[in-house]
Amino acid sequence: MRQSPTPGQGASPVRHLYDPNRTQLTIVADLLPTPLEEISVHAGPERVHLEWPVETGTAERSFSPPTEAHRFAGERQAVYHNGVLTITVEVRARASI
Repeated sequence: MRQSPTPGQGASPVRHLYDPNRTQLTIVADLLPTPLEEISVHAGPERVHLEWPVETGTAERSFSPPTEAHRFAGERQAVYHNGVLTITVEVRARASI
């Protein structure tokens, strides 16, 4: 498993983890106190994009499949609970989609 913190100022509110055994990418964002209505998530086969407001404007992060041979597939889920957004996206090899 690979876990990558987000570079930036101070502690990052967003981390992602690719689990090849479960063929999924999990993105966890600590966005408290941002209300759900102000968070934007877009998921497609090539990218998952996340935006949320911060004091200086808008913060955003984009995530790609782990390699060029992979794409995001149909199984997607997002849960926002107590200020933490968890996004799970299925990852498949290009040939199997």
